[in-house]
Amino acid sequence: MGGRLDLGVGGLLSGTISSSGTIITIIDSDNNDTTSRMLWKANGNTSILNQIASLSQTGNLRIRGFLTQNATSFDLAESFLASESLQPGDIVRLDPSQAGAVRKSAGSGDRLVIGVVSEKPGNILGGVPFDRIELKAAWGAGVAAEFAARRNRLQAQILAAHPEKQRKLQALHAALAAIPAAKPQEAARIKEQIRQLEEDLDALIMEAFFKSRISLVALAGRVPVKADASFGAIEPGDLLTTGPEPGVAVKFSGSRTIVGKALGKLDSGRGKVLMFVQLEQGGHDSVLINTMKQQIHHLRKQVEQAEQKLTALQQQLVTLRTSQSRQIDSLAVQLESLNRAVAGARLVMQP
Repeated sequence: MGGRLDLGVGGLLSGTISSSGTIITIIDSDNNDTTSRMLWKANGNTSILNQIASLSQTGNLRIRGFLTQNATSFDLAESFLASESLQPGDIVRLDPSQAGAVRKSAGSGDRLVIGVVSEKPGNILGGVPFDRIELKAAWGAGVAAEFAARRNRLQAQILAAHPEKQRKLQALHAALAAIPAAKPQEAARIKEQIRQLEEDLDALIMEAFFKSRISLVALAGRVPVKADASFGAIEPGDLLTTGPEPGVAVKFSGSRTIVGKALGKLDSGRGKVLMFVQLEQGGHDSVLINTMKQQIHHLRKQVEQAEQKLTALQQQLVTLRTSQSRQIDSLAVQLESLNRAVAGARLVMQP
């Protein structure tokens, strides 16, 4: 069941509810107004001062305030072609053999590392294309050709997963075939329903292809990362780098690449650690500086411990001196007393 709503003059804004229940809003349906757009106003006033958002005919959205994403994701991710099967938490590097593609990190201190496969991005740069034209423009003719080659297989998989769409499409085609030529309006209505259903199906096919071919790589923010504590227990604040296992982080120990800073801990074995992405690559001075900072911090702790021991020894020495001084004074008094006793005894013993 479908419907239509027209607002304004000359069909400037129209809305359609498709047979699948999708609400479609059309701006400037006759495509003769290049300035048409949707505006949102506040406080019941159409003044520009009360405008909170606008959507242009070319798809540019402007908002006055903040854009708040879901409350459980904290990273900024970008879409990259995946050269191999990747999972959330994998550290990835640029693939030199394919432009715009990534694969798992290769060895300790990998200098080609660019980020971590995101588990649930807060923001995505370069999302699912609307159609094959956009796919080709963004990812090249090779990826577009791959999509074309896989399209029928992906469609069969989606229809198998959503049998209700398959049944509905078959029913619409059967209904169209049964409409007599004398009812062109009825045929046009059925064709429109078929077109809308096929567009919904195309969107699902493009999304399935995108997910199978593209990985979302966290470039900044907090993200879970695969880690191995067998090279040193990981504590919050520790710097992390790539380890010998592809895609897995280990505690930084002076290698040439820093991937990020641990926000959680991993005492032993393998697991995932929440990490703040903090890429420092290529043997930059900052790597040496971070190493020196850690060494200075360690030396400061040793100096503090030595100072505490020295203070304790000084207190013991003062106590010992005070105790010895008291003993000497006591012996002097005793000696003086004995001298007097001896002198008195001598006087008594004189004839």
